[in-house]
Amino acid sequence: MLTQTNYCMTRDTLRSEIDALAYLTECTLATVSDLASKSKPPKGELRRQISIAQTGINWVKLHAKRGGSCGNSRVQEIIDKDISVEDWADAHRKT
Repeated sequence: MLTQTNYCMTRDTLRSEIDALAYLTECTLATVSDLASKSKPPKGELRRQISIAQTGINWVKLHAKRGGSCGNSRVQEIIDKDISVEDWADAHRKT
């Protein structure tokens, strides 16, 4: 179960295994956002990072308490909007 948080989760504030997973997924989503914003991201790397982040989101959702907050803005946004990481990344792609 995710810890109910009202703070920005950092490596020093993790309280459980699921918090750690949400934090690592948040870090991966930061990489996805950065790669997606590049005009030519490294071949295959964006897809790989999206896949890793989606796996993290799936596991966080599996163990998250409904209505809970994970303290990570990107992870929470994807969960709240019930979208895929691919859809989220599309919004960050450079046109």
